[in-house]
Amino acid sequence: MATGDSFTIPTLTDGTTYYSLRTTLDGLDYQLDLDWSPREDRWYLTLRDSQGELLMGATKLVQNIPLLRYRRHIAGTPAGELVVSTLGTDDSPPTRLELGPDGRCQLCYFEA
Repeated sequence: MATGDSFTIPTLTDGTTYYSLRTTLDGLDYQLDLDWSPREDRWYLTLRDSQGELLMGATKLVQNIPLLRYRRHIAGTPAGELVVSTLGTDDSPPTRLELGPDGRCQLCYFEA
């Protein structure tokens, strides 16, 4: 995993089931699309560059699994690492209301 500074991506915990947000990762702008699957009770993340080009298709969010590790060969992929971190000892996947800066689970970026 990357060893630089880290920060929490400001995801929503208000029950919204699909939304996009823009964020800066290692100095470059990206679009993150978060989509809740009620069938699976799981969040999926899609990552796009600032021009909307797909870098990572819908990927299931699971705790402590580096999301970008196997995408380094794709030009434009952030140099650091995205990881869902869990606060406390409950390592179950984040529910629709738990993925956020004040939630039980947080989407974190570790800078390169």
